[in-house]
Formats: sequence, structure tokens, C-alpha cells
Amino acid sequence: MKNKRVFTVRFLSPTDTRPGRATIKDERHYKRITIPMNCTDDDIKDTAVRYLESRGIKLTGFAYIEHDNRVLLFTNDFVTQIRGDK
Repeated sequence: MKNKRVFTVRFLSPTDTRPGRATIKDERHYKRITIPMNCTDDDIKDTAVRYLESRGIKLTGFAYIEHDNRVLLFTNDFVTQIRGDK
């Protein structure tokens, strides 16, 4: 079995001052980023995939954790960061 890098994606509900957002947590590098939901995407997975691919991260698979409303995204890229900072 091959080792994968995992991203956990969760939905953040809208508030009085902010629209719905998605939070992406890099489980390997312990980084997190919150991004606005894209109204053209069907769900948080699509929003997260679009963002990570724009950063140059090629995803290889996903899994839904239905009881916790999370999505796990998998990649073989262990180097590219999800944020521009270090």
C-alpha cells in the first residue's frame, strides 16, 4: 500500500457577516486555510478540489465521512503547500 498525503475538508456555516466557507486542513504539515464557497460548485469537495488544483496539487482520490460531514482528499504530492506562506 502506498502512503498518501491527506487533506480534511469541512463546511463552515454562513453567519450574519460571512457567507458559507470551506476549511481545508493539511494533516501532514499542520496548516489550515479557509476559503469562500464557490456558488458554481455542487459541494465543499468541488470547492476544495478547485482550490488545491489551482495551487498545483494533483489529487488522487477522496472519501466522504458522512457521520461527521467531512471530506478527505488524497494526493501523492508531499511538498506543495496549501498557503503561500511558509
